[in-house]
Amino acid sequence: MRAPQDAFGETDGLSEAHTSNPDVLEQALSLLAVPRGDLRFLDAGCRLGRAADFVRSRGWAREVVAIAEQGGFPLSKLGTRRFDRVFLADGIVDAEDPVAFLAALRGFAVEGGLVGCLLARYAENRGLELPPAARGQAEWRSCFRRSGFEVVRQERLHARVGAGPDWLVRYGSLGILAVA
Repeated sequence: MRAPQDAFGETDGLSEAHTSNPDVLEQALSLLAVPRGDLRFLDAGCRLGRAADFVRSRGWAREVVAIAEQGGFPLSKLGTRRFDRVFLADGIVDAEDPVAFLAALRGFAVEGGLVGCLLARYAENRGLELPPAARGQAEWRSCFRRSGFEVVRQERLHARVGAGPDWLVRYGSLGILAVA
């Protein structure tokens, strides 16, 4: 699978801004209803491993795996492993075919497992300069559905005033919760 191009961390700091923001990250992981316990958690996020670190530090899962690396998402490294919860972030925005990428990722979620997605770059985020082809909230929902997920919740997740950049406070990141 062709990996999404890395447009974050090194270039414009968006992933650092929202996946490192405790307010937004905790809200996103709360969408996944991550209880303490016997879960297997996959962070296929934005190549920074923030969600994996967050879940590990709270003891929310017995197994925590972060696969996103600089330059790609090596899904083949997972073999036949399956996860109860999967989290991904902005790295998917640059996927050549986000539906195919999500469908491949779906294969690593157990039946009925939850997948959470956190996106800063969505068309309705007026606080960022976005390319004209940026997908909107409805388009992202459609990508998840076409890849075999049932979208059960979608909302904007905001940082508290003074706890993040202006765009994250005013417009927020888009949180999507889907069931495999």
